[in-house]
This record gives sequence, structure tokens and C-alpha cells, in this order.
Amino acid sequence: IDVAQGRSIKQWEHPTGGAHDLAFFSTGKRVLAAHADGGVRIWDLETSKAEKTLTEPTARRNVRVVVLTPDESKVIWGGDESWLYVHDRKTGKTRSVSSELNQIYTISCSPDGKQVLVGCRGRFNSFLFELSSLRLLKKSPPHPTNMVSATAYLNEKIAISGDHWGTMMLWDVQTGKRLETVGHQVSLISGLLFDQDRKALTGGWDLQLIQWDLETGTVQHSLPLANPIRRVSVSPGNRQIAISDEGTGWFWTDARIFPEKRKQLTDAGIALRSLDFSPSGETLLASGNREGRLQIYSTKTLRILRSFSRKDDPFQTSAFSPDGSDFVAGTFTGKLLQGREMKALSDPQRTSISRIVFHPRGRFFASSGENGSIWMREAETGKAVQKETSHRGRVDGLCFSPDGRLMASSCINGEVRIWQCSHYGSEIKLRTLFRLPGKVGDLCFALDSRHLLTTNHNGTAYLLRLK
Repeated sequence: IDVAQGRSIKQWEHPTGGAHDLAFFSTGKRVLAAHADGGVRIWDLETSKAEKTLTEPTARRNVRVVVLTPDESKVIWGGDESWLYVHDRKTGKTRSVSSELNQIYTISCSPDGKQVLVGCRGRFNSFLFELSSLRLLKKSPPHPTNMVSATAYLNEKIAISGDHWGTMMLWDVQTGKRLETVGHQVSLISGLLFDQDRKALTGGWDLQLIQWDLETGTVQHSLPLANPIRRVSVSPGNRQIAISDEGTGWFWTDARIFPEKRKQLTDAGIALRSLDFSPSGETLLASGNREGRLQIYSTKTLRILRSFSRKDDPFQTSAFSPDGSDFVAGTFTGKLLQGREMKALSDPQRTSISRIVFHPRGRFFASSGENGSIWMREAETGKAVQKETSHRGRVDGLCFSPDGRLMASSCINGEVRIWQCSHYGSEIKLRTLFRLPGKVGDLCFALDSRHLLTTNHNGTAYLLRLK
């Protein structure tokens, strides 16, 4: 982009996916790129060709940020793999450190190039390393949302870090002490579920799992947790509860005793994206952890019955069919795999699959993508029978109403779309469009199919009445 004229000079696409971060060399003729496929590349802006690849692509790595040291002698990068990498351009050697790091979102170099400040998820969000030895020097005080998305040096003594939802901290890099906090914590509600007694479970980045009475809007129970909550699921008949947080998965064998007597899901992995009970409630599908696994649990013993792993193309989400005889899983690259044989279905979506939901009658299912697409598919073959691309951003919520007449989808741009479904769910037609403040996450229909509960990144759950 020509900044002075405000116009695009050149554009090109990389076949393996977009770039999360860019860093210019001082000449302005080359640029570093951190790619979604795990590759770190140096691009020649005149030829639009990758001049050099510093790390071999792997979907599991998913590099999020890349920076140059002030003298441009070293390249530093990190991402979902939770390792910090430092590449010496002169020797060609790459060093790495994990220490207490979690998913890395931001990296900053000190003005003299001797230290590097790393921001990530976790209890302690900002880490200060000595660049020459990669020795950990200091850890910053924790941010309330457990996720640092921006870091910078103000000078050699003071650094600033900002979290995902608006809180900024000034802190002394020599002592690790907080100097000042600006902004406030905003609670992201990231998972929810109704039951027939008009109660809802919500959980989010405020580290609390809350049971609400929807008639009065009051809190019935509150359970503090150590990590932000990613997903909430309740078994058919509201007998059991399963949740995932940034650390692990938790399970209640009897929903009536919530919030007491929880059990940990063994070997669940970190940050599960998807939890789905079978119709009988006897098994639980858990997928989308950072290790790239999909696991089937027995809800009676909490033992793993079957485990599948795709390190180079990790599972993102999964769902049981309405009769519980089969399931479908979606991957990072858009592939759809069916059942215990992991049969590849037709028509891959070619974008990371964010949600899979079956129509109640079982002949068709819907899959949504990171690019805002929704595809209606045959359950047996996965063949796409309808493609919708009206959402402008990642689809985080997708569900059918219990009577199968409606489907709801939500997008990070604040849109909630209500679709009219054909009898078996093979076709959908837009019926109603809601625009809610902020990003919309998960959503769920009430049993009467006339009310829809949505989550929102501003900390509010909205109950929508459908005509």
C-alpha cells in the first residue's frame, strides 16, 4: 500500500494461507511474514516471491507474530506452539525456548536489542528474556483476561502490555512490578446452554462458570475457575455437564449437584474448542485441543475409549449424528472426516472448520468456516448441497432449533442470522437478521424453538424472542 496516496500498489496470495504478521526490512524492499501454515518467510516485494523460508510449514505451529531486532541481525517469532524462536541471520542457526510460555501473541525488542518482551496466554502474560542467552529475566503481573495481545517498550526501564479486552499495564522491567493499570476488564462469555427449566450456563474470560435463572435474570450459582472458559456442554436430559477451559476439561456426572463435585477429564489437552455429548449421554466427543487430538470419553468412567491424532492438520470441531451412530470432525485445513474409520468426506471447505451441527432429522449437517462460509451437506457423503457466504467474518456459533425448522448462525462482526430450513435441512433461506453490539460468539435455541440465547464479547448474554 502506498501510504501517501492511500492506494494498493501490489497484492498476491500465498497458496497455503494468510499471514498473521508482517515486519519490514529497513530497505523497504523485503518483508518478513508469519504464516498461518506455520512458515516464516522473507518475501521480495518487487518479484512477489518467497526469497527464503526460515521454518518449515506445519499446520500445528501456526506462527502468529514475527519481529526483527533493531540491527536486523536476528529474526524472532512465536505462535500457537508456545515456543519462542530466535534465528541468527549471519550464522543461519535457530535457537528456541519454551520456559513457562503459552500461546504467543506479541513480541517486542528493547531499544538496545538486548532483551525481548513476549506476551501470551496464561497466568503470567508477559515474559522478559535476555536475547543472547534466552534466559528468563522477569514475569509481568497477570492481566485480568489471561491474554496479552500487545507489548511495547516505552524506554529501557518501562514496558506496556495490553490484553485482549482493553486493559493496559505499565510495569517496571527491572523489578517486574506493576506501575499503573489503565482500562477495565471486559468479560467475554464463550459458552452457554439452556435447559427446560429456563436456566442457562455461561462461562468466559472472567474465570467464572455461572448458572442463571432466565425468568428473573439472577445468578443461582457461581463457580470460580483458574482459567478462562472455552466451551460449555450439557448432555441430553440435562443430566451431565462438561466444560473446557484454557487448562483442561471438567465434568459433572450429575448436573443437579452443580457446582460441587467436579471431575477432571483425563488427558483432555489444552483449550478444547469442541465438546459434544452423544444422544444417549454415554459418550463425549472432545476435539480442538492444541495437541490436535480428537477423543471419545465414556461418561460413566471418564476413560478414553478412542483417540485420534492429526498433528499436521489438527481437529478443530466435531459432532455426533442425532442417532449417535456416527460423528463428523472438521480440521484446520477444512477437511471433514467421518466415524471411527476417519473416512474422508467430499467437498473440503478449504478453510478452518469452526462448527459442525447436524439437522435433527439426521440426513444433512452444516459446517461453518473461519472465512464466514456455511455449507449444507449430505450426512452420508459430505457433499455440499448449498453454500452461503453472506457472513463477513468467522462464524463462531451455529445451531439448529429442536424442531428443525430454523438454523441460527453468529459472526464476529455482531451479526446473528436466522435461517428457515427445509424439512430435512438440505436448504436454508435467510429469515431474520439481528445486529448485536460487539462480537457474537456461541448461541443456543430453547426447547420451544422460539427463543435464542447468544453470547457476546462485551460480557452480555442476549435472549432473543423469535416470531
